[in-house]
Amino acid sequence: MEKTFSRTELLDVLEKAKFGIAPKEEIEQSQSFIFDNDRIYTYNDNIGVSVPFKTGLKCAVPSLPLLTLLRKLKKDDIILSFQDGALSVRQGKRVAVEITANADIILPFDSKIKPPKVMEKLSYGGAFEEGVKFCQFCVCDDTQRLQLCGVHIASDAKGTFIESTDRFRLVRRYISGEPTKLNISLPLDAAKALCQLEPVSCGASEGWLYFNCKGGVLFACWTPAEAYPDLLKTFDEVSSRGKAVKLEIPAKVSDILELATQFSIQTSAKDSRIVIKVENGRLTVSTTGLYGKFEEHCKIDSKASLTFALHPKTLAEYLAISNKINVVNESFMYVRSKKYWHLITLDVHHMKD
Repeated sequence: MEKTFSRTELLDVLEKAKFGIAPKEEIEQSQSFIFDNDRIYTYNDNIGVSVPFKTGLKCAVPSLPLLTLLRKLKKDDIILSFQDGALSVRQGKRVAVEITANADIILPFDSKIKPPKVMEKLSYGGAFEEGVKFCQFCVCDDTQRLQLCGVHIASDAKGTFIESTDRFRLVRRYISGEPTKLNISLPLDAAKALCQLEPVSCGASEGWLYFNCKGGVLFACWTPAEAYPDLLKTFDEVSSRGKAVKLEIPAKVSDILELATQFSIQTSAKDSRIVIKVENGRLTVSTTGLYGKFEEHCKIDSKASLTFALHPKTLAEYLAISNKINVVNESFMYVRSKKYWHLITLDVHHMKD
């Protein structure tokens, strides 16, 4: 049976469902869109997405060719039908494509995705997306600490926050002045996807998080079993270890840093370091790498005298948040405001467990 659809509406549905597509097909049909009469869903053992959309079709369609085709077509109306093991896509007299599809749906979506009956309402609006984007640079990439490979959402006396750590940096951003019952670790890929899906409620069940999103979209993802560390305790402890030297970094340092980064390159990118020296009202940036030595200075309104080292990208990401820094014992650097705080370890690679 043939049926006419809006290409833009179908493409919008698939762009939402695509977050459950697997990069490699370790589970059969995990790289396919499942057309299931009045919904289209995907599942890859880490993320599952279901989007309401009535097609009257029931089949598993490979995601890549279908997405590519719909993104390339110009006109809006398309005709879909499924027969003889293929999804037929037609548009006018010039476009007639058949994509091999499977009538037997074996993807274990409904057996795995079981949302709880009670979900907590989320009313953060754009603040959720802002919080994730603010904190994502600090997410850990060490898969031995899975609870750190994403963002943490919870609340304290100030309200609801999103935070992250890579074990030598900590960052927290408040997204609401109201508390939440949530205390969840959200993997980074899932957090980025939810920024585009606008979650309106959340619940947890059997090691999975579930989000009802705008337009009736159901988003589900795994969550680590390990508890997230108390970052505020660490922040307060470290930031109070000594009297902080306060500096306001001149805007010119960003340009100096861009050039210094090229000279700081080492055999391993993680080993790159720049040295910041403040003395006699002058800030000096210096580094030595595979391509030689670099040094440049500028004026700074400070009588302080101190020296510290860190990765150039780390400093650039810090300055993207604030040009005001507090340096403690030439070992830690932090900033604190009403909406956020951020701390960096300057002299070691990782925070202690």
